[in-house]
Amino acid sequence: MAVDLDSLTDEVYFAELKLMFLTPGWEIFLAELRDNSIEINNLQDVKSEQELYFKKGQLATIGLILNHESVIERAEEEAKVEQIVDETEDI
Repeated sequence: MAVDLDSLTDEVYFAELKLMFLTPGWEIFLAELRDNSIEINNLQDVKSEQELYFKKGQLATIGLILNHESVIERAEEEAKVEQIVDETEDI
């Protein structure tokens, strides 16, 4: 099922993500990423600069995903503040 992100309201967007964060599948996924990051962070077998940069990219991507929930929480708070400001300006 494809989702049209442009048609989602902020309320629906944040609600759906929060729902996903509450699932056991999300917790399993994060646990696997944490385990993988430990293995990827081992640099003993790196044989080239290219391999090192590849591992760096992998760790950056894992970091983005592991922090996604807190980033979404902050974005939701900012959206709420913007909405309050917009409503105040309309008065």
